[in-house]
Amino acid sequence: ITVTCYSGLMAFYIPLPLHALATYEMKLHIWGMWFEFVMIAGIISYFVKRMGDSLHERDQAIARAREEKMAMDRVVDLGALAAGVAHELGTPLATMTIITKDLQQDYKETHDLSEGLGILYDQLQRCKRILSTMSASTGQLQASSGCQLHLEEYLSEVVSKWGAARPGINVTLHSDGPGGAAKIVAEHTLTQALTNIFNNAADESPEHVEVDIHCSDHNIVIDVCDLGHGVSPEVIKNAGQPVFSKKEGGLGLGLFLATTVITRLGGSVSLFNRQGGGSCTRVILPLTSLLISMNN
Repeated sequence: ITVTCYSGLMAFYIPLPLHALATYEMKLHIWGMWFEFVMIAGIISYFVKRMGDSLHERDQAIARAREEKMAMDRVVDLGALAAGVAHELGTPLATMTIITKDLQQDYKETHDLSEGLGILYDQLQRCKRILSTMSASTGQLQASSGCQLHLEEYLSEVVSKWGAARPGINVTLHSDGPGGAAKIVAEHTLTQALTNIFNNAADESPEHVEVDIHCSDHNIVIDVCDLGHGVSPEVIKNAGQPVFSKKEGGLGLGLFLATTVITRLGGSVSLFNRQGGGSCTRVILPLTSLLISMNN
């Protein structure tokens, strides 16, 4: 606006009486003043805009850091709660295991009851193994909290174990890409994160779940797809928040914890609807965060 007003004065002004011999020099002087003003105004505007952009970027970085800190605080609270629950559940599980074993001995002649007690005993043992794994991995670093496996072997094992825990679901696994032979640290938290995502897909589509894995030289892309009704734009936008769930009565903690673990490893989690119906959860992980260093 100021430059426009100043430029208007070059054509519309009230002439002042000047000496006739100084007219030419005065015009050059006026045009020089105009050019200097425009140049200075442009430079000031440029740097003011740069400063504004820097302040805006800083505010965005502070907001992201605040959100990440709040998410980490929630994870710490959940971790403390989980540790307390694991400690409290130890004694009841041990008691139930003993009673179940005694009942198996007392009713071993009753086939149906004995079979049901056997299933109950196996599930109690599974609960104890899960609690033991939680207690053993608490506070450990990535390199010491997992085992060393080839990437394709690790992913196949995770899918197989999850499928065995939910035998009523037909799981289709497809894997390709040159990165499957890489050797990685199979961390327990990553396994649990993937299991949470598989469980979400199974809850939406109890009959069939598809898992597509593509391993490139730099990234792992895992698509977990269901045959459900799809997800709304609101769900896609808010997925991964600790109190947002696409399931009725759900808290969204499974996807939140999975997103937190995968983000800590440098990856990302996103939801999208696929053609033909159903939804997919895409996990992208950089291989650099999982590969075993040659120096180690």
